[in-house]
Amino acid sequence: MTINAGAKLPNDFEYFQLLNLFGTTGQSPSNGDWTGFFTEINLRRPIAKDNPYLSHLDWTGQLADGSSPSDVLRLGVRWRLHDTPGLLENFFTDVLKLRYAVSFHVLETDGSGGQLEHVYRREFSEGRFYIAGFIDHNINEGGFESTWVTEHQAGVRLHGPLYAVAEFRYTDFELPGFRSGWGFGLEYIIRFR
Repeated sequence: MTINAGAKLPNDFEYFQLLNLFGTTGQSPSNGDWTGFFTEINLRRPIAKDNPYLSHLDWTGQLADGSSPSDVLRLGVRWRLHDTPGLLENFFTDVLKLRYAVSFHVLETDGSGGQLEHVYRREFSEGRFYIAGFIDHNINEGGFESTWVTEHQAGVRLHGPLYAVAEFRYTDFELPGFRSGWGFGLEYIIRFR
């Protein structure tokens, strides 16, 4: 099960968090029998929102934590390509109709290297259908080895804020034989004003 939360905060800060609850590898949790979790807590703020050359860049901080001893704090810069003035904005917004951002996490507290995080979303038919996803490219110290986590979703609105969702996920952090798979479920979006 995944729970996502996001909020616009005072002073132009933006908060986003995901929480994944999971059971034993290879078994489906039943009746809330969760054996582990993973969460990412992100805090972002524009570098200079009124500067036309920097308005599409954000400072980003991320805390990644889970039930294994793999917590890490990352710091870096996020580039919202769809908000970059000029040709890039026109290409992503008008041609592709795609929201796309890449975060360059250049500092990590675990000393293992850095991370490139790609995030995208495209809506069709006034939001009745969407595709979205992310790719986390974890670059290990020295840059010769990498690990990947990627997730891609397609959602169809059933009624109001209720969507049917199909999701493909791949992770290098699971055991061989359990690194990729499909998930199907429901997504319910609650917006607070």
